Amino acid sequence: MIGISSLMALLAGWRVPAQFQRFLAWLIVIAAGCLLIWLAVILFRGWVQDGQDEAKRIDRIESGAIAKDAQAKAERQAAADKHADELAAQRERAQIEEAINASLHDPGGDPMGAALDRMRKGNTPR
Repeated sequence: MIGISSLMALLAGWRVPAQFQRFLAWLIVIAAGCLLIWLAVILFRGWVQDGQDEAKRIDRIESGAIAKDAQAKAERQAAADKHADELAAQRERAQIEEAINASLHDPGGDPMGAALDRMRKGNTPR
């Protein structure tokens, strides 16, 4: 590393007046120190920014996974609800057909009226 005396010898070789050599050597040393500190700050800030960027990237990945999981869960629930609705509709149709068939075997019965009466009374088999 270059010291003050080395800098003064270098400045003397460049024909800098003797009264300014010491001042200029110290000025160069201080400027070099400030430059090193400035570079260290830039490196540290870059390191912190990289950490923040990585944290954001991981958060986006995790948020995306949570959203996809919630979407898949909602789709499964919607499919289950649709299946349950279809089964309920089939059950109702079967009960209506059963009521119609039962009323057809009654002499003089009204098939639709008998089916509606059974549905109103809640006597339909489940």
